[in-house]
Amino acid sequence: MFVPDLRALIEKPNFFPDLTGLENLKLFAKIQNKISEKEILNTLQLVNLIDEKDKKYSEYSLGMKQKLGIAQVFMEDPKIMILDEPFNGIEEETVLKISKYLKTEKEKGKIIILSTHIKEDLENISDKIYYFDNGTIK
Repeated sequence: MFVPDLRALIEKPNFFPDLTGLENLKLFAKIQNKISEKEILNTLQLVNLIDEKDKKYSEYSLGMKQKLGIAQVFMEDPKIMILDEPFNGIEEETVLKISKYLKTEKEKGKIIILSTHIKEDLENISDKIYYFDNGTIK
């Protein structure tokens, strides 16, 4: 059976509240056992969450929770990424950093599906843009 190498961030992420950001990602990384703690730390650096890695998830702000969700999508280097409203609550510096990373991954041939209401996010990253109105493509 074919299982695609796909990761997704759907609407708003949720993790174990009593674990730190790093502990949560380490727990999820154990599922496939593909990456080391070093790779997880690199991903936390990529999303500008490295300084908060030892803070409990329950103490995270909206933007920090969003960054952790994005880190979970990125950390195992999937071929397909689906991101629903990924920049919700995230400061501009990190949005630019993540956008640059997504462009680089797209150039490597990865498939990135981005759902957002922010037109600039779509225009900066996308090859194709589809607009939906009441469930219909316009």
